[in-house]
Amino acid sequence: MMQAKSSAWSASPNIIRSTAAGQSAPEALRLLIHAVLEYRHDKLGDDATILMVEWQPPDP
Repeated sequence: MMQAKSSAWSASPNIIRSTAAGQSAPEALRLLIHAVLEYRHDKLGDDATILMVEWQPPDP
């Protein structure tokens, strides 16, 4: 069981790397949603909410 859990969330380092490389917040959110759905075998057991906040600093 532990092996399945750790391999299912293997997308999480990809999400972190993509945002560090400048990937847009909407794309990172898409990766997160797909990782959750893959982990749950496309079956969610309850309602879920994802809030996306993207802060963009003002130009100097």
